[in-house]
Amino acid sequence: MKKILLVLLAILMLITMGCSRDKEAKISPSSLRPQPSDSFSMDDVRTMLLKYNFYDRFRNKKGSFNNNFMDNNDGTVTDMATGLMWEKHATSGLVKWFEVDSYISELNEEGLAGYSDWRLPTIEELASLLDEEFRPLNISDIFTFDIGGNAYWSADTQGPENAFYIDLIAATVSLNFFGEKHPGINIKAVRSL
Repeated sequence: MKKILLVLLAILMLITMGCSRDKEAKISPSSLRPQPSDSFSMDDVRTMLLKYNFYDRFRNKKGSFNNNFMDNNDGTVTDMATGLMWEKHATSGLVKWFEVDSYISELNEEGLAGYSDWRLPTIEELASLLDEEFRPLNISDIFTFDIGGNAYWSADTQGPENAFYIDLIAATVSLNFFGEKHPGINIKAVRSL
């Protein structure tokens, strides 16, 4: 019994320490802004990318943030470095901006992994996924992305008709018009631990 407890304690310590991850790269879960902004700007994006050392192909090529993903085997992935739990699978098709609330509401009604506090991530939270070596279909061996699923909505907007998103192929944060004629972008829901 003591051996089992010691092994479990050792595993818990490794997870908490991020295994071989750099402790300095960790972010306090409360430091990434979970509330959306309706007045975020590209200057705010640049400041955020530098503050957290997130990679962006155009704005922070030297950025290098070490995520620490753990597959929860329940349709979710936890990033121990940020304290965020992500929906493992993205939407199976493009979602128009005006359909985002419905998608999130359905996810919460279904109670993915037993939780009902899923939301659209802020651009800060999404930017934590950007990586220079990113491959859209395989950000990690445990995340899954649909083919063509390279762009993901954030909850942050700029004015009444523009929303921020990440483009995983371009490895950058962008701003997009989301009017009625926009074909839509994917969603990867998140919740704070």
